[in-house]
Amino acid sequence: MTEHVSIADELEATIRQLRTVEAERNAAREDLDRTQRVLAKIDAVRMHQSEKLVRIYEASGASPQDFVTLDRFVGMMRRMIAAIEAMGYEWRWTKSIDADGEQVGAWVRRDAAEADANNERFRRTDGE
Repeated sequence: MTEHVSIADELEATIRQLRTVEAERNAAREDLDRTQRVLAKIDAVRMHQSEKLVRIYEASGASPQDFVTLDRFVGMMRRMIAAIEAMGYEWRWTKSIDADGEQVGAWVRRDAAEADANNERFRRTDGE
């Protein structure tokens, strides 16, 4: 009789383990499904953004080479601005408006301690 109880107990334990494993598998599948839905949404947004860029490029009449040149120019300007900021300057907009209706701004020197810290950081990163 004890042997039957032992086998029945083992069977129950195995069934409980099986149910636990099934529950974990189902939870993992739900997580995977949720992750795949999120990734699909991200891909859709990226595709939409890419399509918008293609339409902008086409509407501008510029060649792809023009945009490579523009990208290089923007990168160069970002590095130049970072270098100027590392020297202790920051861009501040003024309340003035020029003749074309554009807001006027100026590079203004920050205090010495902040400028020195930025210069040191710029030297360590070699301007990147």
